Amino acid sequence: MSDKYTDKLIGELRKLESQKKLSLLAEYSVDEKIEDEDIYLISDQEGKKSELRVFETDFEKAEDCSSEASLLGFLKTNSVIRVDKWEYAKLSKKRGYLLTVSEAAQRIEAPLSPEEAVKLGTDITSALEECHMTGLLHLCITPSSLRRADDGSYKITDFGTVRIDPRPNDFSAPEYRALKDFDHRSDIYSLSLSIYSLLGGNIEDGEELKPIDGCPQGLIDVLRKACSSDPEERYAFMRPFGIALERCLGGETVDDDDSENDDSDEVYEGNDGEDCFADRADYENSEREKPELDDLFEEEAESVEEDIIDEDEEEDDDEEQSDENDGGDESEDKESSDSPQLWDRVECSRARAAGDIILMIIIALALLAFPAVIKLLSC
Repeated sequence: MSDKYTDKLIGELRKLESQKKLSLLAEYSVDEKIEDEDIYLISDQEGKKSELRVFETDFEKAEDCSSEASLLGFLKTNSVIRVDKWEYAKLSKKRGYLLTVSEAAQRIEAPLSPEEAVKLGTDITSALEECHMTGLLHLCITPSSLRRADDGSYKITDFGTVRIDPRPNDFSAPEYRALKDFDHRSDIYSLSLSIYSLLGGNIEDGEELKPIDGCPQGLIDVLRKACSSDPEERYAFMRPFGIALERCLGGETVDDDDSENDDSDEVYEGNDGEDCFADRADYENSEREKPELDDLFEEEAESVEEDIIDEDEEEDDDEEQSDENDGGDESEDKESSDSPQLWDRVECSRARAAGDIILMIIIALALLAFPAVIKLLSC
């Protein structure tokens, strides 16, 4: 297919295609370049639009990126843009191109209205919550990784790209920049700053988020809490962050004092069916045990292990009860030891079955011979 747009990189990829080193791009036409990065809008023979990303990297990093991106196929959420196809074109021992093809969705232009920003936040927090519970961290959330679908819903892309380029960006959490003790709360920080930026706010390193004209203070407070420099001051998980976003437009704030005095019974049901709390203060003040994220991942494995142990203990108890029923004195133990073992019983059964077959053959032969014997006697 002929390209509507070309540059040095696309020319090199087409050359690799002619050399039979690349096949993915053969079924697509390159329409335009989307950003300064190597991202292109492409279309297939039926005119369906997709997004092509090209990374120059080594095979090991490309494999890590693709493996992580492939895990997205197991998620139930529709708010994550998955990689539909990928291919690695090797140029040398340590250099090559990773090509990925995914759904084409609109980029979001600032400023968003507060209502749209809240919808963006709730859609993305719901998607990231499922990702985090499966052990996937994004760690590269920026406004450019957030997209708007044709139906008006919001989606997130760029999963796995941190495997290729782990360098922090302007939206990275402080602990990730320091490469020290970062976890799922680093994504909460980056998402909060991205939403603030899309509202029209200016990101200044190390400065508290400032009010934005026309934006409710409650929304700013939620975002400010979510991007606290101390991870312990942020929301515990993505879902409480999303719920706080939903509540903020109704005039409710997320200050710790207000949340402690809140008479609302609003909670959400977590993946384990237990009540989870809409605010970190409620969560911290509860009597429920606070599991770490890794503990949540290991709960099911521990539960399975406990079931196995219980089954083994039950089998041991059954064996002890069986021994007691067989008798406790030495004479009964002796009689038990003299009884045939399982394999002996099988051999006995086989012998009896063989004897029965031989007997049936003899009877059949006798019946066949019986008329002849009668005729002989009559003569």
